[in-house]
Amino acid sequence: MKTIHVFIVDDHPLMRNALEMAIEAAFDMQIAGEAANGKEALRLIPLVETDVVLMDLMMPEMSGLETIRALISVFPEIRILVLSSVDKEAEILQAVQLGALGYVTKNAQRAELLQAIRTVNAGEAFMPPKIAAKLMHTVRVAHTGTEKRPEAGEALTGRQKDVLALMGKGFTNQQIAEVLHIADATVRVHISNMMDILGIENRRELVVYAVRQQMES
Repeated sequence: MKTIHVFIVDDHPLMRNALEMAIEAAFDMQIAGEAANGKEALRLIPLVETDVVLMDLMMPEMSGLETIRALISVFPEIRILVLSSVDKEAEILQAVQLGALGYVTKNAQRAELLQAIRTVNAGEAFMPPKIAAKLMHTVRVAHTGTEKRPEAGEALTGRQKDVLALMGKGFTNQQIAEVLHIADATVRVHISNMMDILGIENRRELVVYAVRQQMES
């Protein structure tokens, strides 16, 4: 099993230390490095092997959202997991739209944090149910009366719509496979086909689309 290299970006030393202890104790993870702000992160991340970036949103000098935008522009495949005490729906949605794959709160249990890191490292979205519910509410409000993509029902098969619905609820590929009693590989094929049909470029956009479809249905 490949070790997951995690880089921590947070301006609180005590929080960074706590995260380091939790991550280093995991059998499949290792700390790649740490930074106290976005500017420092942009300078250090290119120097080390990094799989997942734990990103705080509220930081001095350069916010987490600005840092996410800058990182994704240079490293489009990097996995970013937002870890913050901020639970404002608009900021979480913006982080996802900018390229973050998941969100967990700073008071999350260690098991949830590690699960989030592993999920995001696999290229899948991670969102706690309560946060996902808030996110869906924001999507409903933000997109009322705006131009929509074609309805999923116009082009997708029944099974594809099942997968899409579960994605909108924050399910991982593995969880979708278990619920629908199909293989992980089959879930990935459905996701790839849906992106082709809907003209969506990556899984992040498909998750946002899935949430939007649930709120507009």
